[in-house]
Amino acid sequence: MAKNPYHYPTPVRKLSNRIRTERKARGWTRAELARRSGVGITRLKELENEVGRPRIDTGHRIAAAFGFEGVDSLFPMPAALRRIAAANANTEEK
Repeated sequence: MAKNPYHYPTPVRKLSNRIRTERKARGWTRAELARRSGVGITRLKELENEVGRPRIDTGHRIAAAFGFEGVDSLFPMPAALRRIAAANANTEEK
């Protein structure tokens, strides 16, 4: 599959690289990561190839499979993005 022709922001690219790097460092196939995380193989392939944007719950499941305590441990968000995410979460609760 060819990489997405659209140029996503650097954070998506960094997260894609981090998922692939962590998976390969453990000697896992995508099938193994899928089994451990509950995320489909096709979706993992898309994420590693920068196709689409990851949902936060998907990031948490992948991070947990690697033994991290959340997506922020897998890929720390810049402070500005954390503030936006927190504001969005507060808006959705109301």
